Amino acid sequence: MGIWTALFSTKKPEARPPALDQLRVQVFRTDCIAIRALAKNRDAFAIRPLADGLVEAIVEHCGDGERVLRWDVIRVFGKPDGELFELARARAAAETNDVEKLDLDGGVQVFVSNNFYLSALMLDSFARNQHAHGVLFAPLSWHHWCAHVIQRATVAPTVALVELLARSVGEQMHVGDVEALTGDLYWYKPNGEIERLELVGAGADRHATSPQLEQAIDDAWRAVTR
Repeated sequence: MGIWTALFSTKKPEARPPALDQLRVQVFRTDCIAIRALAKNRDAFAIRPLADGLVEAIVEHCGDGERVLRWDVIRVFGKPDGELFELARARAAAETNDVEKLDLDGGVQVFVSNNFYLSALMLDSFARNQHAHGVLFAPLSWHHWCAHVIQRATVAPTVALVELLARSVGEQMHVGDVEALTGDLYWYKPNGEIERLELVGAGADRHATSPQLEQAIDDAWRAVTR
């Protein structure tokens, strides 16, 4: 799949809007060539921040390609912007059914798919499952994600373990610039906010600097031991 000749949608008086069921959500790095190319007119396109280093875009699925859509093209549906994103994400997640899951050490899981909307599936699953203490995840590419649900077995060193295993997976994958994501470590919080985590130290002393995450890990353990 490419961002191809139709990377940018255009609005023409005679053009019909895309069908609602052709809308998808795609995740991009903020510094990838596809998003940088939109820099001068980015507000005209259906793009919103997802987390530090990542954005979500509403795209039209066009057979073997896709194009980032303009707001004036999709607002003809008469739905709020947020609802359009939710509909497009759910549609992309629904068609991503070829996912392979590999369980690694410490409750870390790797998700791999040949489909181009694995990111939408992962984000949709985080939102629907409403994990009480959130999820640690590393988005490596459109086809590779690592994740760990914070639970009783989660301990402070688990955070560095997720980072280490994600880095190892990332070194083995081969994807183009547009399909590659940050590979950074994030925390999907119970309220739906996403925080990019900063880790400091080395070896056994490596840890996240987020006091809120530390509290969430402690709460997950205490919730079971009470």
